[in-house]
Amino acid sequence: MAVLVAKAYNPTNGSVEEIYEGFSWSCLLFGFLWYIYKGMWGWGLISFILAIATYGFSWLIFPFFANGQHAESLLKQGYLNEKQWKEKKDNNNQVNNQNNNSSVADELSKLVALKEQGILTDEEFLIQKDKLLS
Repeated sequence: MAVLVAKAYNPTNGSVEEIYEGFSWSCLLFGFLWYIYKGMWGWGLISFILAIATYGFSWLIFPFFANGQHAESLLKQGYLNEKQWKEKKDNNNQVNNQNNNSSVADELSKLVALKEQGILTDEEFLIQKDKLLS
């Protein structure tokens, strides 16, 4: 019986793949087609060839290892575990906050320069500053 042990996250689009541990009933039922569905073409081909060579006996062996192979395949493709995914999201949020803060600071310095050049009056400067800070 397979048990859900973790989730893997695609680093580019954030899609989630569930990682199971234990016997794979779907691999037992569908054999090499399960590997192809999961995007593991090499293992699908190996499973197909061994199923033919062993008259289907290997079809009973692969389900014991299929979920582990799937987890390894996801990691090789660059999927992130839950801890790595959370760290990536936190880092992205920090970078976005820094970019927002620096852009506000840049805009304020531009407003000060316009005020010093006499292009903006004190009243216009205060209005623009309030808009920028809110």
